[in-house]
Amino acid sequence: MSKSVKSQFQIELYEDIGRYNSVASPFFKTAAMVSFQCDEYVVSIGNQWNVSKKDLISVPDLFINYTHKFVVFKQAIDVQAFLLYIPFTPPLYELDWGVLAAYSLQRFRFKLGTHFRMYRISRTAFEENVLHHKRNIFEYFNMMYLVTYYINRPDKRWNVGFSLTNIDHFMINQETNPVFNLQMSYDIVPTFKLFLEGWYKSAGAFNLSVNPFGFFIRSGCVCKIQ
Repeated sequence: MSKSVKSQFQIELYEDIGRYNSVASPFFKTAAMVSFQCDEYVVSIGNQWNVSKKDLISVPDLFINYTHKFVVFKQAIDVQAFLLYIPFTPPLYELDWGVLAAYSLQRFRFKLGTHFRMYRISRTAFEENVLHHKRNIFEYFNMMYLVTYYINRPDKRWNVGFSLTNIDHFMINQETNPVFNLQMSYDIVPTFKLFLEGWYKSAGAFNLSVNPFGFFIRSGCVCKIQ
């Protein structure tokens, strides 16, 4: 007996508008994510452009994610492996890679994982500035987490959720720098959803004078093609 294969595409577009305490002017970021799911396998790739940068570089942030859906004791668990590339300036970029496990209940969603971070300066900049240290700076086994509570069950047309996390598609904070998130979504039709989110980034529990803090508003849509 042949087994039918379920597959679908998903496109997510959104815009971030916000402000940090360390920068006088607001920032604007545009992101696009494309996902393809085939049964229990999901591959996602996305780009983010910081259009408010005065020295805007041609290479956007890049996010690649692979998800495998498991069923353990009749409960669905998602295991994710990802790669995040953030070019701050042409000579300096950040590279993150790690794994996450996600677990959902009717009104709760949890994520827990770890990742590695590398800051790297280009060879040209390294040699021009006569730097004597290594070109790479590494961070090992940083913890990632997310806890979300939803007012409605997943089958409802609209929902409101509250999250405490240190991760997003194009952001991974230190464990002591949580982000608070209020999210609202509405399904126009089963395959098209609008959402609006408010994010607040604290200054960190132990390093108040070091990390920028602020807020941003995100609005966007999700379209599913089956």
